[in-house]
Amino acid sequence: MIQKIKDKIFEISQKWGKKLGLDLPYFIKNGFWMMIRQVVDLLASLVPSIAFARLLDKNVFGEYQFF
Repeated sequence: MIQKIKDKIFEISQKWGKKLGLDLPYFIKNGFWMMIRQVVDLLASLVPSIAFARLLDKNVFGEYQFF
């Protein structure tokens, strides 16, 4: 069942990829890893911001807010 869905997605992406001139099967296959990278980047920037806001006083957080 899952293999049929994968095959159908591959066929559709290959068909539209040829029409658009893009390598859509490659993008769909590796899109998962790009999404994971975006989440990691978001967490890597959010964690220091939360740490500055919670652990340091307001004056220090205000100085580093514009970096």
